Amino acid sequence: MMDFSQFPTYQNHLHQKIIAVDYGSTVCGLAGIFPGFQDRPTGKGRIITKGDSLKLVSEKIVDFLEEEDANVLVLGNPIRSQGETSETSKAVIELKNLVLLSLPNLEIFLQDEHLTTQAAKDRMKESSEYGKRVDLQKIDEVSAIIILEDFLKN
Repeated sequence: MMDFSQFPTYQNHLHQKIIAVDYGSTVCGLAGIFPGFQDRPTGKGRIITKGDSLKLVSEKIVDFLEEEDANVLVLGNPIRSQGETSETSKAVIELKNLVLLSLPNLEIFLQDEHLTTQAAKDRMKESSEYGKRVDLQKIDEVSAIIILEDFLKN
């Protein structure tokens, strides 16, 4: 496992809880790290969003952020390979704005999440932690971990 503590983004957020969200219209995966106390991101579960409005999804995320006492939110933003904005990307930007209405002091970053679901599947197939198989109950959480890792490395 990689130690992220040497990356500038990690150092710039020492003692700030960072939460990453892999947004989906059915499930949002969650991951987090507390730089200065943890050296790598961990899974934080998932939020079921199937059938929810973006407003309700934002409320669920805000509740989670408040429970975690988070200072920073990283939202996965699915940019298409041609750089085009997808419908999901538009929803992520709207979600960011809704969260900011509730938590105006929260620092929010958008992180490209292009191909993270495939990377999560590959990671699960290679890891004994997941029994070397894709666990559909954990795929969104692993995607959120990868989004957070990418954020910390950039």
